[in-house]
Amino acid sequence: MGSTGGRWRPQSSVGRTKINPVKLDLDVLAPEERRLILVATDETYRRLTERIDWAAVSKQAAFRLLSAAAPVVSLLPLVSSTFGDKLARSGYLSPTWVRALAGLRSSPMRTGEIPLPHLAPGEAARRFHFDHGMPEDGSAYVLNPVRADHYVRPALINERLAQEKLRAFLRLCASLGAEEVVVTSGETLERDGRLGATLPDAAGQLGLHAAFKSAREVERGVVARFDRGVAPPSIPDDVRGFLALDPIVEGMAQNRIEHGLREQACTLTFGESVDLGADALLALEGKGIEVGGRYRSLATSRWTFVVRFYGT
Repeated sequence: MGSTGGRWRPQSSVGRTKINPVKLDLDVLAPEERRLILVATDETYRRLTERIDWAAVSKQAAFRLLSAAAPVVSLLPLVSSTFGDKLARSGYLSPTWVRALAGLRSSPMRTGEIPLPHLAPGEAARRFHFDHGMPEDGSAYVLNPVRADHYVRPALINERLAQEKLRAFLRLCASLGAEEVVVTSGETLERDGRLGATLPDAAGQLGLHAAFKSAREVERGVVARFDRGVAPPSIPDDVRGFLALDPIVEGMAQNRIEHGLREQACTLTFGESVDLGADALLALEGKGIEVGGRYRSLATSRWTFVVRFYGT
């Protein structure tokens, strides 16, 4: 795909039923500017645009698009009228909307574009990493916040991130020379004054293997046990993104490497870190864009672990 200098450029005239996709040069986009992408062939893209009422979109957003001096944020009504307020107001997606919509200021009268960076399945597979069997034509994907080249189905994003966080924690413990990791307590946090999910349900979403005294109380027990390694304590490159988000665990790693830490208790909180809920994804599905099935809401939970290390 040739460079477009980061601007939206029409490839042909736009009609009511035939729209050639206008593509953004992904080589010039920072990761935060492509947090939501559409994977679609040109034929699928044209089919998807036929589901959008562009006359209504233009009516709601034209007065802002007509002003070349208007700030970029004023163009967000185009996103709102296309996909709804939930997606338009997403803090995680905000840099993507700003970047994609900035190019529209130079050609404000054009309609018929889906305001998302998009590319064909083959190119998507060459450029980025996806889960097994992905990407699929006509689907949206969300960027993994801690892996700048990995995309996940929107319906799975928060549950997947929580599982990766637990995996990264255990992998870090192993690389630091842990003997065992013990879970000592857990709790689910209330939402809007309502009682949260049960601990077994929350653990199941995380892939955390633990025993429970009751629906609200965990049984103290070993989560992982490791053989003594031969390599010195180290931090794997693929977990550094998680350390940047958790200074307590990062401190544990530093103290183990620099000062021979033997034991530490730490608490990990798991919750929805990307503000893409069921309502937002329903808006995408309503336009014929696949999101990976029903959205999986993640229970907010907090777990305390004790990590014991081998002596040096």
